[in-house]
Amino acid sequence: MSAPMAFVRVRRMLSSNAKFLSSFYNSRKSTSRSFSKLLPTDDELYVRTTVSLLAKEAVGVPQITAYSQKGFTINEDLITGPVAILPKSLISWNIRNWEEVSKESLTLFYLLEPKIEILVLGLGSSSRRLDPEIHAFMRSKGIALEVQDTRHACATFNYLVNESRIVAAGLLPLDPTIPPALQKLRAMETQKKLE
Repeated sequence: MSAPMAFVRVRRMLSSNAKFLSSFYNSRKSTSRSFSKLLPTDDELYVRTTVSLLAKEAVGVPQITAYSQKGFTINEDLITGPVAILPKSLISWNIRNWEEVSKESLTLFYLLEPKIEILVLGLGSSSRRLDPEIHAFMRSKGIALEVQDTRHACATFNYLVNESRIVAAGLLPLDPTIPPALQKLRAMETQKKLE
């Protein structure tokens, strides 16, 4: 066999081995690439986003722990006077007595977002009846209205909050108690005026 002919055979053998090794290497490379790293497609490009916190929200749910003639203790904060308890805040409710509860004074509660399910009203030391139109108006806004005396309203509110309901409350402090001696004196003064 001549030298050029042997050289050609060796070259063919090396060439075929090189093609085999090359195809093996390429198939191995593509297989390992597809399993080791996931890359986003054109419609799944990763975009970095940021969030700016505008205001801190209340931590936990509001719990009424005490009530009196002066106001309320809610989550260890003393609130003097009537209060509106919203899902994430406490607001001083600008009414003086239960007779001022109207569609206008309840506007705050149905404009909230997310919408509340139940509004609990505590109207002082004794239970009072509101105008049926107010009940119908709140029902038309999709809010159930629960009217009770303040003691029971506080308990109802705490129960509903613990049940993870979206609830708000409008609470008036307990009515001031008048000592019996002063009640008799006022009754006598009223009687003198009538005579």
